[in-house]
Amino acid sequence: MPHEGTFISKEMKAFSRTINQIVTELETSRAELKWQSEHDPLTRIANRRRLEKVFKSYITRYKFRYITLFLIDIDHFKLFNDNYGHLDGDKALKAVAECLESLEFDGCGEKLVARFGGEEFCVVLASDMEIDSELYGEKLVNAVELMHIVHQFSPSNNVLSISVGGVEIDTPKLNDYLDFYHAADRALYSAKAQGRGRYLVQKFQANPKTQLSVQ
Repeated sequence: MPHEGTFISKEMKAFSRTINQIVTELETSRAELKWQSEHDPLTRIANRRRLEKVFKSYITRYKFRYITLFLIDIDHFKLFNDNYGHLDGDKALKAVAECLESLEFDGCGEKLVARFGGEEFCVVLASDMEIDSELYGEKLVNAVELMHIVHQFSPSNNVLSISVGGVEIDTPKLNDYLDFYHAADRALYSAKAQGRGRYLVQKFQANPKTQLSVQ
């Protein structure tokens, strides 16, 4: 709609102003709805929908040579929720999300943090330079523990901690997208089996038999 200044009559000026206000409100609402559709309402970080969209763009649009995918699980979170209550549980989830978001990635590339579901999060690092995934996995574990969120009901620690499973991908292919998550999930399972509050990183291979690197 043309700006109201282009009209002479008061009626047309008012009509133009009203229409332009409606258009502006619709555009704002559309932007808000788009944001809400791609972000977790509690932690306000990316959700799985945005994770898939951005992760795939790292492969197909930006064609990053190296990608590391971390799956992160808060240790004994059910015990935390059951004993401290869901309000404190929500605060803990938000604190972990903020912690993961604030952790710097110095790999001259891109980083995305997403809530994967429940107490599970995902961090994706993408770069054209080789990524020190072991170092970043260690940073993730230490950063959450250093928040010192008391968890006296945890069998493995007296503060809230995370377990991390990571997979390093060299020259990622879109056809292997789901396999990246399966590999990271296996690494996470192994890390938790060896004790909580630790990380495990593996090299991705299209063949399900992978070489593990343990901290």
